[in-house]
Amino acid sequence: MKKFSKNITMLILALVLILASISPQAAEAQNNGKITITNPTEGVTYEIYRVFDLTYSYEGTADNKTNEAYNYTAVSADLETALTGTDYARILTDKTNQAGRKIVNDKILYPLDDGTTGTGDIINKYDFSNWLYNNGKPADLGLVKVNDTGTTGTEGLEFSNLPLGYYLIKSSQGSIVSLNTTDTEVEVVDKNIKPTLTKQVRLPVATGEQENAFADSVYANIGENVNYQIEFTVPAHANHPFTLTDILGTSLDYVSGLKIERVDSTNAATDITAGTETGYTITKTSTFSGDTPRELKLTFPVETIRNLRNQTVRITYTAKLNNTASTSNHSGLVDNLNNTTLAFDPSTDVEDLTAKASVRTTDFNVKKYTLDGTTEKPLANAKFKIFTEATGGTALKFTKDATSEKYYHDPTGIVDEITTTTEGTVNATFNIVGLKPGTYYIEETAAPDGFNAIQGRIKLEIAEETVTPPATNPTKMTYKATIEETASDLTDNTVKIKNQSGGELPSTGGVGRTMIYTVGAILFIGSLVLIIARKRSKSTENNK
Repeated sequence: MKKFSKNITMLILALVLILASISPQAAEAQNNGKITITNPTEGVTYEIYRVFDLTYSYEGTADNKTNEAYNYTAVSADLETALTGTDYARILTDKTNQAGRKIVNDKILYPLDDGTTGTGDIINKYDFSNWLYNNGKPADLGLVKVNDTGTTGTEGLEFSNLPLGYYLIKSSQGSIVSLNTTDTEVEVVDKNIKPTLTKQVRLPVATGEQENAFADSVYANIGENVNYQIEFTVPAHANHPFTLTDILGTSLDYVSGLKIERVDSTNAATDITAGTETGYTITKTSTFSGDTPRELKLTFPVETIRNLRNQTVRITYTAKLNNTASTSNHSGLVDNLNNTTLAFDPSTDVEDLTAKASVRTTDFNVKKYTLDGTTEKPLANAKFKIFTEATGGTALKFTKDATSEKYYHDPTGIVDEITTTTEGTVNATFNIVGLKPGTYYIEETAAPDGFNAIQGRIKLEIAEETVTPPATNPTKMTYKATIEETASDLTDNTVKIKNQSGGELPSTGGVGRTMIYTVGAILFIGSLVLIIARKRSKSTENNK
């Protein structure tokens, strides 16, 4: 009996050893994965997160494997919950005799029921990476971060000793890679070429070299239309939705003409504003609506971005400078800004692109006074008009501020003649707001009672200061006034016009006309004295 029991025991042990030799075995190397990023961008931090774990088993020996099985599992319960009901959950479906879910030409290939790899049952890997970003950042989904910044090798930045599975490479484009038993090493070429973003304003034809010349900044009158152009490029490997936000400052009002074009490498432009062209859907969340902020928001879905690869998107529209504009003068140059932001990556560590364009305008003062001894005395009831011509022409129109002596340039305004006042704290000075640099002419159309009006128009020249090296950009405006043929550089932006009483010769501080009057008076008196002397001489001779 003991011998029989001993034989039975030996038989069972032998059977256990036999079964052990054919039972499912773990793959020999579970941590032999390697990801190499070639052509890494300097200054970019690459983060790698494990998304799915790959469990690989087989029956038999390492040299004689049968019934190989590959099973993917989510690295966290949060990720598994988020995947529920999505196409991406199919990656977790267990299939036998398949070397994992292969990624070929940026497509994740799903096996069919018959064990073959289907070409129709696929999904773009970038869609999956976008989904991971848009449904919660990696940390929120419980993705397992590789605690390694990589090692610089001969081929690039290397991440070694990785468990097999799916990995998310987080950078400015984002990517998904798969490490499986047949592809334990993956090389990823860094295609993180960022888009570019520019924003400019079209120069007036009179000052531009050509009709479509653009600059970062332009001068304009209040009430004048300003034409903006925004352009951004779409890199060859862009795989995220783009969102462009353009905000008008309070000094600018949207007028019309929003146009979106795609420009190819031959500079041929195609209008895609309506978003009806196949493959070019654009969502307009807002079109400069509302008061604060007044913004334009355009969203380009990832499918549209893929169709726009290697092209430029051009956005144009027209705005108008209004009377809340800040002005540039002798104190400095002030920009009325229009800001644009382009978001092209949902990753938090990639900054959005920004661009801006500015519109500037100027202002100046006109002060009417006389001298009471040596004291300047403001004069009310002098009337003035502003022209762009030395003679003739039509006076510029303005709209008066309700609470001050500011007069805003307004092509549709009703004020073309301005009267000085000394009411309250006003000292017979008015402020002209919203004219771009240039030459203007101030005409005194009527003088206060008992005073003489200035003869002829006063010439006022407004320009950016002339800079000399090492300075490269002007920092303020300069003002030059020519009054009665005498030119002088002003120390500020105020044109002071002096009037004489009716019994005096008119003067504004210039010596040109005064000299003529003085010389004329001397000649007249001299002639009169000469005539009287001759008459007396003849009278004396006759009496003899």
